[in-house]
Amino acid sequence: MKSCSWTKLLLDKSAETAKFDDPSLHDAVGSAFFRLPPGKDAQMVCEDFLTEVYRFVIKNLKMGMTPEIFDVTPMECYLTVPAIWTDKARAATRDAAVAAGFGSRIFDSIQMTAEPEAAAFAALKKDLRPGSVNAVKLGDNVLILDCGGGTMDITMYSIRKTFPNLEFDEICVGIGGKCGSTYIDRNFLMLMARRFGQAFEDVPMKRKGPGSEFMKCFEKDYDEDEASVMLSKRDLECLFEPVVDDILRLLSQQVRSALRGNAKRINEIYILGLVVLVGGFGSSDYLKGAIDAWCAKNGGIKCIRSEFW
Repeated sequence: MKSCSWTKLLLDKSAETAKFDDPSLHDAVGSAFFRLPPGKDAQMVCEDFLTEVYRFVIKNLKMGMTPEIFDVTPMECYLTVPAIWTDKARAATRDAAVAAGFGSRIFDSIQMTAEPEAAAFAALKKDLRPGSVNAVKLGDNVLILDCGGGTMDITMYSIRKTFPNLEFDEICVGIGGKCGSTYIDRNFLMLMARRFGQAFEDVPMKRKGPGSEFMKCFEKDYDEDEASVMLSKRDLECLFEPVVDDILRLLSQQVRSALRGNAKRINEIYILGLVVLVGGFGSSDYLKGAIDAWCAKNGGIKCIRSEFW
């Protein structure tokens, strides 16, 4: 069985290339890395995936509340999409979810929300209680840095209300790019191609592509007996640096945009009180260290990595 990878990014491939998009992404589209099954497009593959998700959810809900209760219980489905998604990509995502079964019952519904907004609710909910270590209060400005596999989004919010429910306003238009952690995967594969040439090119995709054992453990040096690859500290830094540098530039750009819209606030420490790092790539200690350094340099802003992730 051949797996499909990075399919989500193909839902938005018609969008214009953004300044901070992974430069190798365009070349990768159409290659084996963005393989689609014969006769299926990206939306259909996403539908297949979401169909299995829906079946899993329904099965577990019925087990937890009995089939009889489930059959009369309305279900609200919240579908999150990258903030940078085009309307066409958002519609394709929703259509795939509907075809998969979400919202199929007459009293069920589907809501679309941007990933940073959903992350803000999930990450800040526990910090609304008085006495919390990272307590969020009325008027605080919080930046959600959502670093995922294919995309990253940055959105800054001002807390408008904390009780009984969390409410916030977007301070300025969010920004982002297709420069998630898959960018690192592509950097790694390009490094291998440069280092080993045709010998690496001839390796079947199922042995070196996304999800392969090779991609799961690329921290070793090349050894003919072990058939493994050793990477130096500098090698790894070269894989991460282009991605992390783009994220830091986007972070600075978003803060500058917020400052332009709030002329009375004269530096970052007044406009921004907390950075919340979320998303799959957000679990990277290397990325967290770089964000911490940026925060320290820009007025001692606090950065937390949400336990939700």
